[in-house]
Amino acid sequence: MNGYAGSILNCNLSRLTTAKISISSYAGDFLGGRGLASRLYWEQAAPEKEALDPANPLIITTGPLAGFFGLADSRWAICSKSPSVSPQTYNYSNFGGSWGAYMKFAGLDALIIRGAADKPMYLFLHDGICEFKDAGHLWGKGAAQTREIIKGELGQGVRVLSTGPAGENMVSFAIILAEDDACGAAGFGAVMGSKKLKAIAVQGTKGPEPADPEKLKTLSTFLRKIKKKQPFQFPSPPQGAKLNKQICFGCNACCDRYSMELADGRRGKYILGYSVIAPFGDYTEDPLSVFMEKKIG
Repeated sequence: MNGYAGSILNCNLSRLTTAKISISSYAGDFLGGRGLASRLYWEQAAPEKEALDPANPLIITTGPLAGFFGLADSRWAICSKSPSVSPQTYNYSNFGGSWGAYMKFAGLDALIIRGAADKPMYLFLHDGICEFKDAGHLWGKGAAQTREIIKGELGQGVRVLSTGPAGENMVSFAIILAEDDACGAAGFGAVMGSKKLKAIAVQGTKGPEPADPEKLKTLSTFLRKIKKKQPFQFPSPPQGAKLNKQICFGCNACCDRYSMELADGRRGKYILGYSVIAPFGDYTEDPLSVFMEKKIG
């Protein structure tokens, strides 16, 4: 069981109840991430239910390597039936940043969310506990703005994922934005909106324990030695912008991921050949669209 927190949390928003499931029933056959989520969805979902039906579960999972340093594997996944494809089918979205590692630090390997709340709310997961919190004051706000408000309420040590007005209004391609501007598609922001779920905050300090610390250290050192620079061609940042290396939790820094701050104070992610500016408010223009117009005319 090394590498696992030990628990899967089943959360019912309609009843405001939770129940824990031991990861031991799954870890031997499903190493985590998409494999674990697929099995949980197979057990929990009714095939005839549409993506925005309260009965459609939203499942968040990590793998056994998440939370360790140097392995570049603190990835995490959100899985569900997607409203953005036709016909609607089971899908997944893969995230980076630090949110997944902190869910494990909070004592959870996976989270299953079912039902729909009567009013907007967000979840606060810590020490294996789930708190249901009112999100009426967050409804209508952007995802990045919501993240900062929750961090102001619960402390800067929490990690937050959220959706914006598009998710609230169940726009079929609404995204989810997580800590460190990690984002995921497949329309799962709309699934959150259908459940009146605005955000999920996680906090924890208990990391996973390796079975063989020395071999883990050796592997981490080896990966750092063989890392290669990604062959992406980056556009020049706007004049006066500041770039700072921003590494996903536990990564050996193989990719060129930066945070960018503009002269006017707006900040956001800068990665993979384009820039994304998340100014904690409304955009005046979409920098990705501007870049693409310059590249393809």
